Amino acid sequence: NEDTIGNVHLVGSVGNDEEGQMVQNVLEDNGVNLVLDPFENYKTTKIRAIVTDNKKPMYCHENQGLADYGPNDVDDNIWEKSDHLHMTSYDPERCVEFAEKASKEGLSISFNPTQGYFSNDFSEVIEMVDLIQMNRGESETFRDRNGSLGSVVDENNVDIVLTHGPAGSTIYSRDGIVNHSGFPDEVDNVIDTIGAGDTFMGGLLTQWLNNKELDENLKVANAYGAESVKQIGAPNFIDNENIKMILQDN
Repeated sequence: NEDTIGNVHLVGSVGNDEEGQMVQNVLEDNGVNLVLDPFENYKTTKIRAIVTDNKKPMYCHENQGLADYGPNDVDDNIWEKSDHLHMTSYDPERCVEFAEKASKEGLSISFNPTQGYFSNDFSEVIEMVDLIQMNRGESETFRDRNGSLGSVVDENNVDIVLTHGPAGSTIYSRDGIVNHSGFPDEVDNVIDTIGAGDTFMGGLLTQWLNNKELDENLKVANAYGAESVKQIGAPNFIDNENIKMILQDN
């Protein structure tokens, strides 16, 4: 895939501990531009995944405090050079602050609710973003809270992408609903689904931010997701040559 999303910075906070240093080392080794502030009085949050025979991981995390990290902690130079902000389910109030700052700077915004969505109210955030990505469980909660996906798309002028595991994905937009069935031949031998959603989102953004057609958005995103489940643990690196092969063969 020759499309890119440009120069990406990962901003946030980690604890000043062994886990925080490990996170920084892995990301730096893979060429990620980091703006991670170590906080002395906080431990790095650790999420553990329990993978069962049905390949659906269950997650648990240590209930540790999040550092008080907000948009003003991000260097002005990064904001000025940025075109897009992607957020996961950080503290709802902080997410609103980041979204407000991004809107002020003229950035588009995407949001992935993740595990924190079930126990927090992100309704204000959802009204401010341009793209939302959810899995099936998150989408069920989303519908309970906000009504049909179509009505949310129309009212907020937002694109919503649902992932269906090996069955592909669907995008709801004001231009219509588009499905892509994924690459079943590529996911016959799933090793580990941890990180597949994040990898999918990275692939999706390479297309969405470059104004590609909706079906192309999903095709490339599904290829990234399919490639990510072929290794143990969250993928540290995805070889774009493998993505090209998947796309060429399908």
